Amino acid sequence: MAEGLPTPKSRDQILSEMLQEYVGLTGINDLNTGSAMTQFFDVVARSIARTSGDIFQVLRDYSVDRAVGESLNRIGDEERISRLTAKVADGKITVT
Repeated sequence: MAEGLPTPKSRDQILSEMLQEYVGLTGINDLNTGSAMTQFFDVVARSIARTSGDIFQVLRDYSVDRAVGESLNRIGDEERISRLTAKVADGKITVT
Protein backbone atom coordinates (compact mmCIF):
# COMPACT_ATOMS: atom_id res chain seq x y z
CA MET A 1 0.00 0.00 0.00
CA ALA A 2 1.20 3.50 -0.75
CA GLU A 3 2.80 5.47 2.04
CA GLY A 4 0.60 7.98 3.79
CA LEU A 5 -2.66 6.18 3.03
CA PRO A 6 -4.48 4.27 5.74
CA THR A 7 -5.17 0.59 5.15
CA PRO A 8 -8.72 -0.03 3.93
CA LYS A 9 -10.83 -2.39 6.03
CA SER A 10 -11.79 -5.78 4.67
CA ARG A 11 -15.39 -6.84 4.15
CA ASP A 12 -15.09 -9.11 7.20
CA GLN A 13 -13.87 -6.24 9.40
CA ILE A 14 -16.65 -3.95 8.20
CA LEU A 15 -19.29 -6.66 8.68
CA SER A 16 -18.05 -7.46 12.17
CA GLU A 17 -18.15 -3.80 13.20
CA MET A 18 -21.63 -3.34 11.74
CA LEU A 19 -23.02 -6.41 13.52
CA GLN A 20 -21.42 -5.36 16.83
CA GLU A 21 -22.93 -1.88 16.50
CA TYR A 22 -26.36 -3.34 15.61
CA VAL A 23 -26.31 -5.67 18.61
CA GLY A 24 -25.14 -2.81 20.85
CA LEU A 25 -27.90 -0.48 19.70
CA THR A 26 -30.80 -2.93 19.55
CA GLY A 27 -29.85 -5.59 22.09
CA ILE A 28 -30.78 -8.21 19.50
CA ASN A 29 -27.98 -10.77 19.48
CA ASP A 30 -29.67 -13.63 17.66
CA LEU A 31 -27.94 -13.24 14.32
CA ASN A 32 -28.05 -16.61 12.59
CA THR A 33 -25.89 -17.22 9.54
CA GLY A 34 -28.05 -16.82 6.45
CA SER A 35 -30.76 -14.81 8.19
CA ALA A 36 -32.24 -11.85 6.32
CA MET A 37 -30.62 -9.37 8.73
CA THR A 38 -27.17 -10.98 8.47
CA GLN A 39 -27.40 -11.11 4.68
CA PHE A 40 -28.47 -7.46 4.58
CA PHE A 41 -25.43 -6.39 6.59
CA ASP A 42 -23.20 -8.61 4.43
CA VAL A 43 -24.41 -6.91 1.23
CA VAL A 44 -23.85 -3.47 2.75
CA ALA A 45 -20.37 -4.46 4.01
CA ARG A 46 -19.41 -5.75 0.53
CA SER A 47 -20.58 -2.51 -1.03
CA ILE A 48 -18.63 -0.40 1.48
CA ALA A 49 -15.46 -2.47 0.98
CA ARG A 50 -15.72 -2.22 -2.81
CA THR A 51 -16.34 1.54 -2.70
CA SER A 52 -13.45 2.03 -0.27
CA GLY A 53 -11.16 0.13 -2.63
CA ASP A 54 -12.23 2.38 -5.51
CA ILE A 55 -11.57 5.50 -3.43
CA PHE A 56 -8.10 4.29 -2.44
CA GLN A 57 -7.32 3.55 -6.11
CA VAL A 58 -8.32 7.10 -7.07
CA LEU A 59 -6.12 8.50 -4.29
CA ARG A 60 -3.17 6.47 -5.61
CA ASP A 61 -3.79 7.33 -9.25
CA TYR A 62 -4.22 11.07 -8.79
CA SER A 63 -1.24 11.68 -6.50
CA VAL A 64 2.08 12.54 -8.12
CA ASP A 65 3.85 10.97 -5.15
CA ARG A 66 1.99 7.67 -5.49
CA ALA A 67 1.13 7.32 -9.20
CA VAL A 68 3.02 4.87 -11.42
CA GLY A 69 2.88 3.86 -15.07
CA GLU A 70 -0.04 5.19 -17.09
CA SER A 71 -1.42 7.12 -14.11
CA LEU A 72 1.84 9.04 -13.83
CA ASN A 73 1.90 9.64 -17.60
CA ARG A 74 -1.66 11.01 -17.45
CA ILE A 75 -0.80 13.41 -14.62
CA GLY A 76 2.24 14.62 -16.56
CA ASP A 77 0.12 15.19 -19.68
CA GLU A 78 -2.51 17.11 -17.68
CA GLU A 79 0.19 19.33 -16.16
CA ARG A 80 1.91 19.73 -19.57
CA ILE A 81 5.14 18.24 -18.29
CA SER A 82 7.01 16.17 -20.81
CA ARG A 83 8.70 13.00 -19.68
CA LEU A 84 12.45 12.76 -20.26
CA THR A 85 13.27 9.82 -22.48
CA ALA A 86 16.24 7.53 -22.10
CA LYS A 87 19.25 8.34 -24.24
CA VAL A 88 22.78 7.09 -24.68
CA ALA A 89 25.36 8.85 -22.52
CA ASP A 90 28.54 10.24 -23.99
CA GLY A 91 31.65 11.77 -22.54
CA LYS A 92 34.79 10.69 -20.72
CA ILE A 93 35.00 8.82 -17.45
CA THR A 94 37.90 8.04 -15.15
CA VAL A 95 37.99 4.59 -13.58
CA THR A 96 40.28 4.28 -10.57
